[in-house]
Amino acid sequence: MKTKVAVSMDKDLQARAEKILDEPGLSMSTALSMLAQRPVPHQGLPVERVHPIHDVAVAGGAGPELQAEILLELMSTVTARLARMQEDASDPAERARIAKVREALLEKRFGFDPHDGAQINALMQEFSAHASALAEEQGQRTVSIRPVAGR
Repeated sequence: MKTKVAVSMDKDLQARAEKILDEPGLSMSTALSMLAQRPVPHQGLPVERVHPIHDVAVAGGAGPELQAEILLELMSTVTARLARMQEDASDPAERARIAKVREALLEKRFGFDPHDGAQINALMQEFSAHASALAEEQGQRTVSIRPVAGR
C-alpha cells in the first residue's frame, strides 16, 4: 500500500535536483523513495552515501561520474542483498551458488572505469536486471534505472 508524502523545498533546489535526476531517468518521487529506503538496512542515515553523489553533481554536472555513483549504489544494494540471501540459505549448494554470483559481481564493482560512460551503462543494465530478479524473487517492486543515451 502506497501513501502520499508532501515535501517542502526551495524552488531552485527542486529545479536543480530534477535536472540532475532527469539525466538517469529518475523522477523526484522515485529519488525520494530511494532515499527513504536507504536508512533501513543501515539502521540510520547513510550520510556518507548521499554526499558523494551531491558533490559530483555540483562539481561536474550529471556526467559519467554521477552515473558511476548511482551505479555503485545499485551494485552495493545487489551485493548486500545477495550476502543476506547467502546467510539465510540453508542448503550448502545454494549458499555456494549465491557466493559465486556475489563474488563475480563484486569483481565488477571494483573493476570498472568510472569515466567510461558505455561501460557504466552496460553495468547499470546488468545490475538493474539482477536487482529486478532479486526483487521478483522476494515479491518486491523495483525501480529500473535506464542508461543515458550518448554517455
